Amino acid sequence: MTTPFCGQLSGEYHLHTHSATATLLATSRQMGEGANGMNAMAALASNQCSQMTAARQALDELAVVATHQEQHARQSQEASRELFELARVIEAQIRQYRIR
Repeated sequence: MTTPFCGQLSGEYHLHTHSATATLLATSRQMGEGANGMNAMAALASNQCSQMTAARQALDELAVVATHQEQHARQSQEASRELFELARVIEAQIRQYRIR
């Protein structure tokens, strides 16, 4: 036989249990949503890291190309100087030949 007091305690117990369960479920759902958000941010960060790595590689390759272009420009400039000097020597020889 249950007394009214025991019935009241039993009802309160069920009410608190139900409330605690609802709170735990809500908290669990929020934690899951938070974890999903964190996973999305981690994926975005990983994607950005990959893009930065690719950009860095492209910049490194451009630096190599620029260095080669600079070397070719120096070589071209040196060849132009040599051709100019050769043209001056030839011009001087032509003048001497005409004078003789």
